[in-house]
Amino acid sequence: MTMTESLNNSDLPIRDQRKTASNKSERFANIDLIRCIALYFIPSIHFFMHTGFYNLPVNSNLMYIMTVVRTMSMMCIPLFLLITGFLMSKKTFGRGYFKGLIRILSIFFIYKVFVFIYKAIVRNNVLGPIDFIIDLSSSSEYSWYVGIYIWLYTIIPLLNIIFKKCGEKWQKQALVLAAIGVIILPTYANYYHKSMPDVFVSLYPIAYYYIGAYIREYNTKDKKYQCLALFVLSLLLSSIINILVSYNKNLVFNAMNDWGGFENALTSTFLFLFLTKLNLGKAPAAVKSLLKIVANLSFGAYLSTWFFDDYFYVAFNAIISDVPAKMKYYIIAVPCIFIGALIVSAVINVFYFLLTHGCNFLYSKFKEYLLNYKNSNLSGNDEKLQIQKIGQDEKIESELNTRPSE
Repeated sequence: MTMTESLNNSDLPIRDQRKTASNKSERFANIDLIRCIALYFIPSIHFFMHTGFYNLPVNSNLMYIMTVVRTMSMMCIPLFLLITGFLMSKKTFGRGYFKGLIRILSIFFIYKVFVFIYKAIVRNNVLGPIDFIIDLSSSSEYSWYVGIYIWLYTIIPLLNIIFKKCGEKWQKQALVLAAIGVIILPTYANYYHKSMPDVFVSLYPIAYYYIGAYIREYNTKDKKYQCLALFVLSLLLSSIINILVSYNKNLVFNAMNDWGGFENALTSTFLFLFLTKLNLGKAPAAVKSLLKIVANLSFGAYLSTWFFDDYFYVAFNAIISDVPAKMKYYIIAVPCIFIGALIVSAVINVFYFLLTHGCNFLYSKFKEYLLNYKNSNLSGNDEKLQIQKIGQDEKIESELNTRPSE
């Protein structure tokens, strides 16, 4: 996921350049709201993974309801990727472009240190420095999305060049539809029998990126409720499909309801459209500030859900063994983990603040030392030149004095 990128007025679409600064803050609030919702869906989807949901047959009212919730929670990763496309679609390669990864990598490193300490204390699993280095490059502890984001980040300027080269609206539409057709559509078309090549299905981050970029370019505030209706309809249809396919057996997990599947592409896109069309300009300042704080903590909180998933669900499953009974605790467990992850993320961000300011302090002192060293060398060289000049003058004067007079 994902960083809050500042949107300069020159970066906005032409229609948005005519808007006031208050509308820019409104747009930030909309994206912050989407990021908060996507973050909440993280512990929500993990709830089903840790409580035995996938071991129950889908044949009761409770399981029907939880299947709908599970279908909705699968929008977390697509929403984060849509945000990335929306915010990064104007980025180009430059000297400072890859500095945008510093915060992500720093928070990730601090998080891994916390994991290292947690495993030593809670699991009594003491690892060595080599194990820590290996763990940094692994996809464990929910680190797999970090790898996806870094991979996507490195090619974003190239994706933007292609998007920009499509100068006309219809050309951008063709690009987005091509990405959907090649990457997402096969997850639906191949459900009953393989009728389309699916070699590009794993490139779903690119499809979501272009959808987000297109929404930023041409989104308007009208048709808000049409988007809401389409979201509700697509969510219900996706849930019904999942229920029918999995009826009387464990929930079937397939390409169509995966992160890049046709179901999630529809539901997440319509929800994203609806939320970006909301008028949050009149929302209380406290609400917008809270959204901003949660959004800024979202990356660390996403990672930090692992601590609670690893510790909480062990105790939870030991206390409650009946899986249907566990489902009823969703409304308690998920919000608690959501809040707890935000608190841990705040601690991680404090360490990040101290780390960056400490590095900046050391860097400034190092530059000061180099400057003083350079100046002292220059001063020393000037003194040597002055001494040499005096010596030369004395030598010339001595030669003149010893020269015989004519």
